[in-house]
Amino acid sequence: GSPNTTAASISALYWITWLTVGISSAVTGGLLTILGARLGASRAASAFAALAWGIGTPAFGYATIFVAHQWVAFLLVVSFGLLTIVDSKRPYAVWALAGLAAGFAAISEFPIAIAATLLGLYTARKHGLKAMLAFGGGSALPIALLGFYNARCFGSPFTLGYSKLATTEFQRVVSRGFFGIGFPTKTALYGILCSEFRG
Repeated sequence: GSPNTTAASISALYWITWLTVGISSAVTGGLLTILGARLGASRAASAFAALAWGIGTPAFGYATIFVAHQWVAFLLVVSFGLLTIVDSKRPYAVWALAGLAAGFAAISEFPIAIAATLLGLYTARKHGLKAMLAFGGGSALPIALLGFYNARCFGSPFTLGYSKLATTEFQRVVSRGFFGIGFPTKTALYGILCSEFRG
């Protein structure tokens, strides 16, 4: 049918979600199992931790929705997993790939830049300054791609898409703080922990 039909749109969204978010979520569970074992946990404990992440957090729900949360989780686990590799014949390539994954995570969800920065600092602490520079070099590519995209779409590499939202509700949310990111409030804390809506 025509791509404009509702049935075709729903089908396309279903398959896109399954092929991107669904698969990356499943792979993340497997990676968490491997990572736990690499860090010293038993195979059973590692599998339990991955299962707890999958069904004991919002991960399972997010794995069925076409949003970036699970894709970002996958990229961060990949990045951290690469940084835990002890013996590698090409360590600089491994560190750069870890940075590449962290960089793509950061441009997918901007607040993740904090986590990506922490991974960079972890790289320096575990592997040294040269490793952190390789990590930074890897993360520079996605950031450059974002800058190119912003320049083509909005006229400047420093103009983010969040500043050009068409929906009034989203405009209102991102207008507070730094693109919607601010300090915690008592109202928000109560809402997320105790309210009937999200508590």
